[in-house]
Amino acid sequence: MNLLKIIRWTINSQKYSFITVRSCLGSIGQIRWQTTDIPPTKEDPSADVSTKVTPMKKSNLMEFFDTTDNLQESKIIHGRWWYVDELRLKSNEDLHKLWYVLLKERNRLLTMEEEYRYQHELFPSPERIDKVEESMRNIMSVIRERDIAYNLLETGKTGEQTPQIRETSFGLLRYYQPKERILPFYKNRYYQLLWGKRKPGPWTNIFKRRYNEFQEHQEYQETNRIKKIVAKILQKYPHLRDDEERVLEEYKKRYDFEHYHIPKRLAQRPKLRDHQTVWNEQEFIENGTLDDPNSEDFERLQQEKVVRMRRKKK
Repeated sequence: MNLLKIIRWTINSQKYSFITVRSCLGSIGQIRWQTTDIPPTKEDPSADVSTKVTPMKKSNLMEFFDTTDNLQESKIIHGRWWYVDELRLKSNEDLHKLWYVLLKERNRLLTMEEEYRYQHELFPSPERIDKVEESMRNIMSVIRERDIAYNLLETGKTGEQTPQIRETSFGLLRYYQPKERILPFYKNRYYQLLWGKRKPGPWTNIFKRRYNEFQEHQEYQETNRIKKIVAKILQKYPHLRDDEERVLEEYKKRYDFEHYHIPKRLAQRPKLRDHQTVWNEQEFIENGTLDDPNSEDFERLQQEKVVRMRRKKK
């Protein structure tokens, strides 16, 4: 009866089923441990005890289940995880083998955890899963260290994927971290909606303009609030007026002030050619946008601007 439950659970499981129904049905006759057909071997007294391995053959299905001796145990004795310092001493080939050993062990533990949950029993020593995953994370950190060292030696760069500023499907600029994903692009519906390469509709620009306006208003209110606080402090402590900028920066840090969005000068800056510059003062002076400070009429022009601004306010 227990055998039929195991087979039924394996066929119906969608999360931890690693074999097809055909292979599951084909292994019904081989579901038990096949240790009776193995001929007995003579023990060599000169052989090392640590190199002895019990010859035990399992079917494809039973590799993901624990031994029958541990099924009735409430606590299973196990070891610790692999430290990073220990893994640094191993070669790439040994790390590759150890990774697949841990991967198979993790799949086996997850399968047993689901089986115990199906039987409404407590899974013994659930911390084994955490220790296996910690060992796998340490292996990845060691491999990452070696890749960075190799790339720095060969190319002078780390070779890691740096975050990029990309525009989402809603027209917002966000940091995008390239990484490996479980689902491919054509199956990942969430990724297609957020980062899909589709042409934005006419509503996108309207939403983007209103969103930027709202964020600028929030930033303006936050800046004024901090400036009022700093003004009261400078009025109470006049000796800090020389360091007004430093006091303002300190209070921005204290109130966790940050810009809500990427400034327009960075987000909407046009692409410049090689011979172009961002700021050309002489060109602005010739166009009349700026007044030449070396000219004789500079003071007169500045006074006229002040008079015009006062008239506008009135």
